[in-house]
Amino acid sequence: DVISYTALIEANLRAKQFDRCFELAHRMSSDNIEPDEATFVPLIRAAAGAGQPARVRELLSQALACIGASAPLFSVAVTSFARLGVFADVRSCLADVQQRCFSPPPSTVSPILDPPDPAPPPEATAPPRPVHPPRPSHPHAHPF
Repeated sequence: DVISYTALIEANLRAKQFDRCFELAHRMSSDNIEPDEATFVPLIRAAAGAGQPARVRELLSQALACIGASAPLFSVAVTSFARLGVFADVRSCLADVQQRCFSPPPSTVSPILDPPDPAPPPEATAPPRPVHPPRPSHPHAHPF
């Protein structure tokens, strides 16, 4: 059943056996068991863990077609795309979320749409070195 397959997918995700997650999803489909939100979320995380943004897109598309939109689904997709560095897809997901009248938490949207200024290089933040007057050539000579 869907619960058993989902549990196996999650266990393989925790073990970082990403290909095994996809094999289980394929077998689930062969057994005519429809995935639910709880199944798609770890599958999307597995695709991100495997470094496969195209598979994240594909799974998100399948999930939207099968079960419809949900906040957890978009949350995992946005997080996955961000971890993969595919920020165009992050923005696309967030636009889709807003179009579907979800309100993503500001902590998810703000760092992506309004990223903070990059940190200055370390040498720019180092305190200035003190400037010492030249040492006199004679130990009793005045430095001025």
